[in-house]
Parts: sequence; C-alpha cells; structure tokens
Amino acid sequence: MSLIFGLPANVVYATAGIYALLVFATIVVWVLRLRTPGERYRELAARVDSWWWMIGAFTLAILFNQTVAIVFLGFIAYLALKEYLSLVPTRRIDRAVLLFAYLAIPIQFYWAAIDWYNMFIVFIPVWIFLFFPALMALRGETHGFLRAVGTLS
Repeated sequence: MSLIFGLPANVVYATAGIYALLVFATIVVWVLRLRTPGERYRELAARVDSWWWMIGAFTLAILFNQTVAIVFLGFIAYLALKEYLSLVPTRRIDRAVLLFAYLAIPIQFYWAAIDWYNMFIVFIPVWIFLFFPALMALRGETHGFLRAVGTLS
C-alpha cells in the first residue's frame, strides 16, 4: 500500500517516527541550553543538527527512487565505517582487512539493490566476520590478534 509519492506505508511511518524523534531531541537540546547557558551542550546540539541534515538528505533520496536511496545509505555506511576506524586502534598489518571492510559495503548494498534478501542478511555478519579473522591469521602476525579481531568484527 502506498501513501505518499509511491512509498510503502512502513517507510512513511518510519520516516515520520524519525522526524518526531528529531523534533523531540531538538526540543530537549533547546531546553537544556536555556537552563544551562554556555558551551556545555554545544556538541549535543551539533549532533542533533547533523542528524537533521542526514535524515533530510535521506528523505530526498527515498523520494527519488530506490537506487538513489541505496547508494545514499551505502555512502552513509562508508562514512560511519570510516569514522569508527578513525576512533579505534588498528594495526598496520591489518590494512588489507580494512580494504576488504570498505569493499564489503558496496557489495552489501548490491545485494539489497537486486533484492537478494537472504544474502543481504548474512553477508557481513556471517561471511565477512568469518573471512576477516581468517585473513588476519593468514597474515601471520599474532601480537594483538584477539584485540584486532574484536575491534574489526
């Protein structure tokens, strides 16, 4: 069943729910900044603002068509992985594994684009998380192996 612009009802409801949460978060940040003036909640406000931009861009993407939405979500997944990997310690020897982690993103979203749901659902949590430790073990560096596997998986 379609409601608006040919979008399924569940997509419209989920997007409306996200916008409602963002409105609530914006009000909470606004109240917190009024009660405690200064720089204390500046980072929180910046995060809420960035979520407004991301959800606004996502809304525009899903209004175009499914392919644009999938490419946009893949781009957001790439940015999220890049941010995560910039925060966690990685070993120099694991650069090949990191390359495969980045390459897994377009493959994962390709499964979604061709509607191969079963592969989409198991590709990263099963196949990639089996492949990464195997590749890391084949590299031969045992110092920090468990920490690296836990960090990258």
